[in-house]
Amino acid sequence: NHSCFAWFCCTFVMMYVVKRGGVWAASKLPSRCCDRIMNTIKPPTNEKHQWTSLVKLWNFLHSSCTIILALFLAIGCSYSRVYLGYHSPEQVYAGSVLGMVLGAFWYHLFQTKVVRGFLIVADG
Repeated sequence: NHSCFAWFCCTFVMMYVVKRGGVWAASKLPSRCCDRIMNTIKPPTNEKHQWTSLVKLWNFLHSSCTIILALFLAIGCSYSRVYLGYHSPEQVYAGSVLGMVLGAFWYHLFQTKVVRGFLIVADG
């Protein structure tokens, strides 16, 4: 089912962005990215706060757009399956729920040290 895969990806992307501090990082201290930019630009001390605010705003907008785009694609895919008559609404709903559950499960599995260790061994 296409909507199952779309919602799997959407859930994984949303959890990745949110858990990595994407959307809510704008309200916290500057991120590593912000620190790197600040060290590269080296603005005068009075402009540092302005640059930090701009970087936080960019981080918030970038993360928000990523989540909105993922949701838009998943909803569009689900809608198209019903609209084109390939699946019934019940099938799409079941596939969407299954995709969300599997996406959350895979994200949590992906975050465990066992999988991270396996990926490092497999890559090296």
